[in-house]
Parts: sequence; C-alpha cells; structure tokens
Amino acid sequence: MEFKFRLLRVIVPCLVVGIMTACASNSTQTATVTAPEPSQQVSSAVAPEPAAREIEIDQDQLARSMQAYQDNLDIMRFVYEDVYFDYNKAELKPVAVEELKRKAEWLRRHPQTRVIIEGHCDERGSNEHNLGLGEKRAGAIKSFLIEQGISPGRMTTISYGEERPVDEGHNEEAWAKNRRAHLALP
Repeated sequence: MEFKFRLLRVIVPCLVVGIMTACASNSTQTATVTAPEPSQQVSSAVAPEPAAREIEIDQDQLARSMQAYQDNLDIMRFVYEDVYFDYNKAELKPVAVEELKRKAEWLRRHPQTRVIIEGHCDERGSNEHNLGLGEKRAGAIKSFLIEQGISPGRMTTISYGEERPVDEGHNEEAWAKNRRAHLALP
C-alpha cells in the first residue's frame, strides 16, 4: 500500500503539470512575463533574455481538467484502498469503517456503478476454512454498505480465500497484507 501512495506522489505532480501545459494554449486570461531592464543585464557577452511573451490560460478548461483529475483520483482510491482484517476475523476495524464510509459516499455519487467485493485470506488454514472466511469478510463489507444506503443489487461478493495473495511472503507482514477485502469495479 505504501508503494501505491509513493506512486500517487509521483503521478499527481506530473498530471498537474500536464494539465497546466495543455491548458496554456487556450485563452480567457492573460499573464505577461517581461524581460529584465537593460541595466539589470550582466554583460553584453551573456545571451539576451527572450522578449516578453504572453501565457494564456482557459480557466473553464482548467476547472474541467482539475475536476476530471479529482474524479480519477477518487476512482483510484476506491479501487486501490483495501480493507484489512485481523487474523481469522471478519469484523470491521475502525480504520476500515472510515474507509468504507468514503467508498459508500463515492458509490452514492455514482449510482449506476456496480461493485465486486472480493474476500481474501492469508495462507494459514485449510482451503475450505479460508474460502468461508473470505466470504464472511466480503459479506461484512456488503452489509456495512447496505447500512450506508447502497442497494444490495449493485454489489456482488466473491471469496478467493488464499488463492490471490498480494504478498507472496510467509511471515506476519505478508499475511497482514493478504487478510483483506478488495472492492473492484467490473
């Protein structure tokens, strides 16, 4: 998960620069950049400063681009922020409740969106036990989202048990990452 946040820290500034660059060709507001006064120039051996130029920014296009950018961030957060569970448990932790409230709000803003709730487990326990536990985890999330006003018809649950680990390690750190539920958009 930390990798995802580091990735976002790199992508976000790049997208903002790209949006600003793309919007610079459209015009509704103008800013002027002027060259320095001749008395401020160092010497005649130094290349002259470029002439003043105007930068034009279409504020409406910039606002639309920023909204689209925010919408994409919301989708990324919805999909990439998993809900984690304690060992052999299907009860929602307080941090999971907060994350699920944000997900429910996003689903309310996008009423046509359907979601698949995937239950996952770590490698400990039998396949049958882990499939059942994964189903309980997915069911706990579905129940919570229903309580938040999301229609049950928009949600599908599936248990992958231990079949799709996010971390292949065989230690507590890896197991903690694998004890999760993932919400996917079909």
